Amino acid sequence: MKKVICFLLFGLILFFNSCKNSSVKFEKNFTFERNNWIRFKTVNFDFDIEDTASFYDVSLTVRHNKDYPNSNLLTYIYITYPNGEKRYLESNIKIRNEKNKFIGKTIETFWEVSNPVMSNIHLLAKGNYKVEIGNLMSKYDNPGIIQVGLIIKKSKE
Repeated sequence: MKKVICFLLFGLILFFNSCKNSSVKFEKNFTFERNNWIRFKTVNFDFDIEDTASFYDVSLTVRHNKDYPNSNLLTYIYITYPNGEKRYLESNIKIRNEKNKFIGKTIETFWEVSNPVMSNIHLLAKGNYKVEIGNLMSKYDNPGIIQVGLIIKKSKE
């Protein structure tokens, strides 16, 4: 009986692990101290690309609580390619709708907003990519920002 239960449990674990989204190549979040993204604090991520035949989508994820006072979050993204080439982008992440209500997925006491930054891009160089994300908001303190994350996944197209 114990062998049957162990076998079933092992099967369930394998099943749930296989359901994991295989298109996601990199996903990581940075958590801010005291839920406050200070204006000049940058967030850095590294990821490796081996499959240069595929196309990728890049998204930023922001997790915030009710203390975030603004309707948007302005950010910049520097991507440094393995050959040293850099690409600069700005992103305006919408946090509230026209009725001043928070948008995104509600998780317990916070909201999560995902914002596409680049779609269907071809990363031609194998190796390590570096990403720096910075805050372009005019105020020094940006309370209510819990985390900023980066997601790299294979494009569906």
